[in-house]
Amino acid sequence: MPLEYLFCYLRFLQITFDRHFCKEISKSTKIAFMTKNVHLTYITNMVIGVYDSGIGGLTTLSKIARIYSDCEFFYFSDNKNHPFGNKDEKELEKIVNSAVAKLKNNSDVQILACNTASSTYKGDDVIKLLPPTCLCTAIPDKTLLMATDRTIANLHSDCVKIANTPELATMIEIQAELNRNLDMSALVPYLKKRIGKFYGVNNVILGCSHYPYCKKEIKRILGDVTFFDGNDLVRCNLKSEMKIHGYVKNANIKASDFTLENVRFVFSGLNEEKKYERILKELMKGEI
Repeated sequence: MPLEYLFCYLRFLQITFDRHFCKEISKSTKIAFMTKNVHLTYITNMVIGVYDSGIGGLTTLSKIARIYSDCEFFYFSDNKNHPFGNKDEKELEKIVNSAVAKLKNNSDVQILACNTASSTYKGDDVIKLLPPTCLCTAIPDKTLLMATDRTIANLHSDCVKIANTPELATMIEIQAELNRNLDMSALVPYLKKRIGKFYGVNNVILGCSHYPYCKKEIKRILGDVTFFDGNDLVRCNLKSEMKIHGYVKNANIKASDFTLENVRFVFSGLNEEKKYERILKELMKGEI
Protein backbone atom coordinates (compact mmCIF):
# COMPACT_ATOMS: atom_id res chain seq x y z
CA MET A 1 0.00 0.00 0.00
CA PRO A 2 1.47 3.42 -0.97
CA LEU A 3 2.49 5.53 2.01
CA GLU A 4 0.04 8.33 1.28
CA TYR A 5 -2.91 5.90 1.23
CA LEU A 6 -1.71 4.39 4.49
CA PHE A 7 -1.73 7.86 5.99
CA CYS A 8 -5.30 8.43 4.85
CA TYR A 9 -6.37 5.12 6.33
CA LEU A 10 -4.71 5.89 9.67
CA ARG A 11 -6.34 9.32 9.71
CA PHE A 12 -9.70 7.70 9.05
CA LEU A 13 -9.15 5.37 12.02
CA GLN A 14 -8.22 8.34 14.21
CA ILE A 15 -11.39 10.19 13.26
CA THR A 16 -13.49 7.11 13.89
CA PHE A 17 -11.87 6.66 17.30
CA ASP A 18 -12.33 10.31 18.26
CA ARG A 19 -15.96 10.32 17.24
CA HIS A 20 -16.69 7.10 19.09
CA PHE A 21 -15.49 8.51 22.39
CA CYS A 22 -17.04 11.95 22.10
CA LYS A 23 -20.15 12.52 24.19
CA GLU A 24 -22.22 13.55 21.20
CA ILE A 25 -21.86 12.05 17.74
CA SER A 26 -22.63 13.92 14.57
CA LYS A 27 -25.70 12.87 12.68
CA SER A 28 -24.06 13.21 9.29
CA THR A 29 -20.41 12.82 8.39
CA LYS A 30 -18.71 12.82 5.05
CA ILE A 31 -15.14 11.74 4.48
CA ALA A 32 -13.81 12.73 1.09
CA PHE A 33 -10.51 11.62 -0.37
CA MET A 34 -8.98 14.14 -2.74
CA THR A 35 -6.94 12.25 -5.31
CA LYS A 36 -4.57 15.11 -5.98
CA ASN A 37 -1.76 14.81 -3.39
CA VAL A 38 -4.15 12.50 -1.51
CA HIS A 39 -5.49 15.00 1.05
CA LEU A 40 -8.16 13.95 3.51
CA THR A 41 -11.02 16.39 3.91
CA TYR A 42 -13.14 15.79 6.97
CA ILE A 43 -16.48 17.62 6.82
CA THR A 44 -18.93 17.29 9.65
CA ASN A 45 -22.50 18.38 9.01
CA MET A 46 -23.23 18.76 12.68
CA VAL A 47 -26.58 19.67 14.15
CA ILE A 48 -26.58 22.57 16.62
CA GLY A 49 -29.61 22.72 18.91
CA VAL A 50 -30.94 26.09 20.07
CA TYR A 51 -33.68 26.59 22.66
CA ASP A 52 -35.77 29.57 23.74
CA SER A 53 -39.32 30.43 24.70
CA GLY A 54 -39.83 32.34 21.47
CA ILE A 55 -38.03 34.52 18.92
CA GLY A 56 -35.34 35.66 21.37
CA GLY A 57 -33.07 32.74 20.58
CA LEU A 58 -33.07 33.77 16.93
CA THR A 59 -30.71 36.61 17.89
CA THR A 60 -28.23 33.98 19.04
CA LEU A 61 -28.91 31.67 16.10
CA SER A 62 -28.30 34.46 13.58
CA LYS A 63 -24.84 35.08 15.03
CA ILE A 64 -23.65 31.48 15.13
CA ALA A 65 -25.22 30.66 11.75
CA ARG A 66 -22.82 33.10 10.10
CA ILE A 67 -19.88 31.17 11.56
CA TYR A 68 -21.23 27.63 11.12
CA SER A 69 -23.08 28.09 7.86
CA ASP A 70 -22.15 24.53 6.85
CA CYS A 71 -24.03 23.08 9.82
CA GLU A 72 -27.66 22.25 10.42
CA PHE A 73 -29.71 23.80 13.21
CA PHE A 74 -32.52 22.46 15.35
CA TYR A 75 -34.46 25.38 16.83
CA PHE A 76 -36.90 24.47 19.58
CA SER A 77 -39.29 27.29 20.42
CA ASP A 78 -41.13 26.55 23.65
CA ASN A 79 -43.80 29.09 22.76
CA LYS A 80 -46.46 27.13 24.65
CA ASN A 81 -44.67 28.04 27.92
CA HIS A 82 -43.79 31.63 27.02
CA PRO A 83 -42.98 33.75 28.96
CA PHE A 84 -40.44 32.13 31.29
CA GLY A 85 -39.58 35.16 33.42
CA ASN A 86 -42.63 35.07 35.70
CA LYS A 87 -42.75 31.31 36.32
CA ASP A 88 -42.12 29.51 39.60
CA GLU A 89 -38.59 28.10 39.83
CA LYS A 90 -39.65 24.46 40.22
CA GLU A 91 -42.08 24.71 37.33
CA LEU A 92 -39.42 26.30 35.16
CA GLU A 93 -36.84 23.65 36.10
CA LYS A 94 -39.21 20.96 34.90
CA ILE A 95 -39.85 22.80 31.63
CA VAL A 96 -36.16 23.41 30.91
CA ASN A 97 -35.07 19.87 31.84
CA SER A 98 -37.62 18.49 29.41
CA ALA A 99 -36.42 20.88 26.71
CA VAL A 100 -32.77 19.89 27.20
CA ALA A 101 -33.72 16.23 26.75
CA LYS A 102 -35.48 17.13 23.50
CA LEU A 103 -32.46 19.08 22.27
CA LYS A 104 -30.15 16.17 23.04
CA ASN A 105 -32.32 13.79 21.04
CA ASN A 106 -32.14 16.04 17.99
CA SER A 107 -28.72 17.70 18.00
CA ASP A 108 -25.01 17.22 18.65
CA VAL A 109 -24.38 20.42 20.61
CA GLN A 110 -27.04 22.20 22.67
CA ILE A 111 -27.44 25.93 23.39
CA LEU A 112 -29.90 27.41 25.86
CA ALA A 113 -30.38 30.73 24.06
CA CYS A 114 -32.44 32.09 26.93
CA ASN A 115 -30.99 33.80 30.00
CA THR A 116 -33.83 32.66 32.25
CA ALA A 117 -33.56 29.03 31.14
CA SER A 118 -29.76 29.17 31.41
CA SER A 119 -29.80 30.58 34.93
CA THR A 120 -32.35 27.93 35.95
CA TYR A 121 -30.74 24.81 34.45
CA LYS A 122 -28.40 23.14 36.97
CA GLY A 123 -26.44 20.96 34.56
CA ASP A 124 -23.17 21.86 32.84
CA ASP A 125 -23.71 19.68 29.76
CA VAL A 126 -25.11 22.46 27.57
CA ILE A 127 -23.95 25.89 26.45
CA LYS A 128 -25.69 28.64 28.38
CA LEU A 129 -26.51 32.20 27.43
CA LEU A 130 -25.88 34.30 30.53
CA PRO A 131 -25.46 38.07 30.92
CA PRO A 132 -21.85 39.22 31.60
CA THR A 133 -22.58 40.68 35.02
CA CYS A 134 -18.84 41.03 35.74
CA LEU A 135 -19.26 44.52 34.27
CA CYS A 136 -21.40 45.39 37.27
CA THR A 137 -18.43 44.72 39.53
CA ALA A 138 -15.98 46.59 37.33
CA ILE A 139 -18.13 49.65 36.58
CA PRO A 140 -21.11 49.48 38.98
CA ASP A 141 -22.29 53.09 38.68
CA LYS A 142 -22.21 53.13 34.89
CA THR A 143 -23.70 49.72 34.12
CA LEU A 144 -27.37 48.79 33.89
CA LEU A 145 -28.67 45.22 33.90
CA MET A 146 -32.00 44.66 32.12
CA ALA A 147 -33.57 41.28 32.85
CA THR A 148 -36.65 39.35 33.98
CA ASP A 149 -37.63 38.58 37.57
CA ARG A 150 -36.44 34.98 37.38
CA THR A 151 -33.10 35.79 35.79
CA ILE A 152 -32.39 38.50 38.35
CA ALA A 153 -33.30 36.15 41.21
CA ASN A 154 -31.11 33.33 39.89
CA LEU A 155 -28.02 35.38 39.05
CA HIS A 156 -27.24 36.75 42.54
CA SER A 157 -25.18 39.44 40.80
CA ASP A 158 -23.46 42.52 42.22
CA CYS A 159 -25.33 44.86 39.89
CA VAL A 160 -26.59 47.95 41.69
CA LYS A 161 -28.52 49.33 38.73
CA ILE A 162 -31.16 46.79 37.71
CA ALA A 163 -34.18 47.33 35.50
CA ASN A 164 -36.79 44.65 35.95
CA THR A 165 -38.64 44.41 32.64
CA PRO A 166 -40.97 41.40 33.04
CA GLU A 167 -43.37 42.23 30.21
CA LEU A 168 -40.80 43.27 27.63
CA ALA A 169 -40.17 39.86 26.02
CA THR A 170 -43.90 39.33 25.41
CA MET A 171 -44.27 42.86 24.04
CA ILE A 172 -41.40 42.21 21.62
CA GLU A 173 -43.10 39.00 20.47
CA ILE A 174 -46.29 40.95 19.74
CA GLN A 175 -44.50 43.74 17.86
CA ALA A 176 -42.56 41.21 15.78
CA GLU A 177 -45.89 39.71 14.77
CA LEU A 178 -47.41 43.08 13.87
CA ASN A 179 -44.43 44.68 12.15
CA ARG A 180 -42.68 42.75 9.40
CA ASN A 181 -39.70 45.13 9.58
CA LEU A 182 -39.28 44.46 13.33
CA ASP A 183 -40.10 48.06 14.24
CA MET A 184 -40.18 48.28 18.05
CA SER A 185 -40.93 52.01 18.40
CA ALA A 186 -44.24 51.23 20.12
CA LEU A 187 -42.22 50.00 23.12
CA VAL A 188 -40.68 53.41 23.87
CA PRO A 189 -43.32 54.49 26.45
CA TYR A 190 -42.89 51.22 28.39
CA LEU A 191 -39.10 51.47 28.24
CA LYS A 192 -39.16 55.09 29.40
CA LYS A 193 -41.14 54.06 32.43
CA ARG A 194 -38.78 51.18 33.24
CA ILE A 195 -35.32 52.53 32.38
CA GLY A 196 -35.69 56.31 32.01
CA LYS A 197 -34.35 56.95 35.51
CA PHE A 198 -31.06 55.26 34.56
CA TYR A 199 -30.08 57.93 32.04
CA GLY A 200 -26.34 58.53 32.36
CA VAL A 201 -25.17 54.91 32.34
CA ASN A 202 -22.60 53.95 29.71
CA ASN A 203 -23.20 50.21 29.52
CA VAL A 204 -26.38 48.16 29.24
CA ILE A 205 -26.33 44.40 29.85
CA LEU A 206 -29.15 42.74 27.96
CA GLY A 207 -30.22 39.92 30.25
CA CYS A 208 -32.75 38.42 27.86
CA SER A 209 -32.23 37.17 24.30
CA HIS A 210 -35.34 39.11 23.21
CA TYR A 211 -33.93 42.49 24.21
CA PRO A 212 -31.55 43.04 21.24
CA TYR A 213 -34.66 43.67 19.13
CA CYS A 214 -35.16 47.01 20.88
CA LYS A 215 -31.60 48.37 21.01
CA LYS A 216 -32.58 51.44 18.99
CA GLU A 217 -35.43 52.23 21.37
CA ILE A 218 -33.20 51.81 24.43
CA LYS A 219 -30.69 54.24 22.90
CA ARG A 220 -33.48 56.76 22.32
CA ILE A 221 -33.98 56.82 26.08
CA LEU A 222 -30.48 56.27 27.51
CA GLY A 223 -28.33 57.82 24.82
CA ASP A 224 -25.35 56.29 23.04
CA VAL A 225 -24.81 53.35 25.39
CA THR A 226 -22.75 50.23 24.70
CA PHE A 227 -24.62 46.93 24.77
CA PHE A 228 -23.37 43.66 26.20
CA ASP A 229 -24.96 40.21 26.19
CA GLY A 230 -23.85 36.61 26.60
CA ASN A 231 -23.43 35.81 22.91
CA ASP A 232 -19.66 36.34 22.85
CA LEU A 233 -19.24 33.67 25.53
CA VAL A 234 -21.69 31.41 23.69
CA ARG A 235 -19.60 31.66 20.53
CA CYS A 236 -16.43 30.91 22.50
CA ASN A 237 -17.93 27.87 24.24
CA LEU A 238 -19.48 26.65 21.00
CA LYS A 239 -16.11 26.80 19.25
CA SER A 240 -14.64 24.57 21.97
CA GLU A 241 -17.53 22.12 21.83
CA MET A 242 -17.39 21.88 18.07
CA LYS A 243 -13.68 21.10 18.23
CA ILE A 244 -14.33 18.34 20.78
CA HIS A 245 -16.89 16.83 18.44
CA GLY A 246 -14.41 16.71 15.60
CA TYR A 247 -15.83 19.57 13.58
CA VAL A 248 -13.55 20.93 10.87
CA LYS A 249 -14.86 23.94 8.99
CA ASN A 250 -14.83 23.77 5.23
CA ALA A 251 -12.63 26.67 4.14
CA ASN A 252 -14.77 27.17 1.03
CA ILE A 253 -17.94 27.81 3.05
CA LYS A 254 -18.91 31.47 3.58
CA ALA A 255 -21.44 33.07 5.92
CA SER A 256 -23.57 33.87 2.90
CA ASP A 257 -23.93 30.14 2.19
CA PHE A 258 -26.36 29.81 5.08
CA THR A 259 -29.97 29.33 4.02
CA LEU A 260 -33.22 28.81 5.90
CA GLU A 261 -33.12 25.21 4.71
CA ASN A 262 -30.34 24.70 7.27
CA VAL A 263 -32.84 25.20 10.10
CA ARG A 264 -35.50 22.87 11.39
CA PHE A 265 -38.04 24.72 13.55
CA VAL A 266 -40.01 22.84 16.19
CA PHE A 267 -42.68 24.39 18.43
CA SER A 268 -44.26 23.22 21.68
CA GLY A 269 -47.36 25.27 20.85
CA LEU A 270 -48.63 26.98 17.72
CA ASN A 271 -46.55 26.38 14.59
CA GLU A 272 -45.05 29.77 13.71
CA GLU A 273 -42.45 28.61 11.21
CA LYS A 274 -43.20 31.27 8.58
CA LYS A 275 -42.92 34.04 11.15
CA TYR A 276 -39.62 32.67 12.48
CA GLU A 277 -38.18 32.29 8.99
CA ARG A 278 -39.11 35.90 8.20
CA ILE A 279 -37.49 37.19 11.40
CA LEU A 280 -34.35 35.10 11.01
CA LYS A 281 -33.98 36.36 7.46
CA GLU A 282 -34.08 39.94 8.76
CA LEU A 283 -31.58 39.15 11.52
CA MET A 284 -29.15 37.58 9.06
CA LYS A 285 -28.82 41.00 7.43
CA GLY A 286 -26.86 41.96 10.53
CA GLU A 287 -28.90 45.00 11.49
CA ILE A 288 -29.57 43.83 15.06
